[in-house]
Amino acid sequence: MLSRLGQAAACLALVLLYSVTRNIDFSYYNGGAIVLLTSTFQRVKHDGDWFTRENPIYLTGGKLSDTLNTITEPVRASPEKRRCTNVTLCVTGIINSRGRFDAIERQLQSLEQSPYRGMRVVVVSDLLPRNKTYYGPYIAAVRERPNVQLYVVRVEEKEYLGIGRGRNLALSYVTTPYFLQLDDDFVWVRGTNISLALDTLEGSDAGVIGGRKTGGKAFYGLVRYNERKRIIVYVMGCGYSDLVSGYPKYGSAIQVDKTINFFLARTDAVVRAGGWDPYQRYNEHVEFFIRLKRHGVKVLYMDSFEIGHRRTRYPIEIDYDTMKDTKRFLGIFFANFALRAIISCDCERYNSERQWCSKGHRQSYGGVPTDTEVALPSFDYVQPFYGEIGDEVIADKTK
Repeated sequence: MLSRLGQAAACLALVLLYSVTRNIDFSYYNGGAIVLLTSTFQRVKHDGDWFTRENPIYLTGGKLSDTLNTITEPVRASPEKRRCTNVTLCVTGIINSRGRFDAIERQLQSLEQSPYRGMRVVVVSDLLPRNKTYYGPYIAAVRERPNVQLYVVRVEEKEYLGIGRGRNLALSYVTTPYFLQLDDDFVWVRGTNISLALDTLEGSDAGVIGGRKTGGKAFYGLVRYNERKRIIVYVMGCGYSDLVSGYPKYGSAIQVDKTINFFLARTDAVVRAGGWDPYQRYNEHVEFFIRLKRHGVKVLYMDSFEIGHRRTRYPIEIDYDTMKDTKRFLGIFFANFALRAIISCDCERYNSERQWCSKGHRQSYGGVPTDTEVALPSFDYVQPFYGEIGDEVIADKTK
């Protein structure tokens, strides 16, 4: 048995090896242990978060309007030689879930029917549903797939990891230059052309390219800020080329501030931006793209880049209303940026001089707590899942 000092030294050596292998500056991580799973270290305690959580108000030392109302530099062609042409070798999919293994397996089956069937996928779930009869075969199918790494997080009862922290955890296992953000209830379709998206990023200085849900409204746009009223304005279906005369498009893509939660991204760019805010367990989306813009990550939207979406029920033990407490978690977002409200409208109703919508949908939460010190759920360790449902989630081997 290794002594505590010996274990610490071995862990440090693994972290240094991991950082060299991934070529990522670990100063962006917030003092916590990177979770490395080996047969020697069966339980790896964490003492912090994997990614930074900076106060968004003071993230750049300037005003929020200085970031959001600045016209981003156009995406330009990259003079560097392209490194990646093979999606399965250069891209890792990440999926964060709350135990919806039926939806995950359905998505993995659709991936298997696509040209990218060998692509590695990291799945993080903080729940093993109690209904073994229904979920058991799905869990078994997911964990037996050779290209899938499944990690189950043990959290306190009636708690959950949250979207922000779950995605950060999944991202911490990505070793490829690019990752594909996927919701658990997505389904791969003919328009899920990762090769086209990869070619676009490889040939440019953009950091993220997002797509749309098949048959749905294209939720992309610009995020602006009305400083006098302390209100964020979301201009839907609008790119910089729609707002600024002479602003160039990039091939078949347009430059935006925000897309849906289906996008291909450069791993190092998102890590440098700090990943997702772990305190935003829900409604993490706008904060994530504001964070990218603050760090100079350029975002593209491509209409032909599609993913299917099939709504799926959560396991019966999940309190859906508590999990998606929109008022609470939007309240955290509002407090972080000292906001009074969010409004949204399309391009035709947006006045760029006044940073305002002539008509629009308003989200305003009076009386929400402004205390941003929201406790994160605690958990002891993270392990790849090999046991039977209901067993302790302790690995006896690496995958």
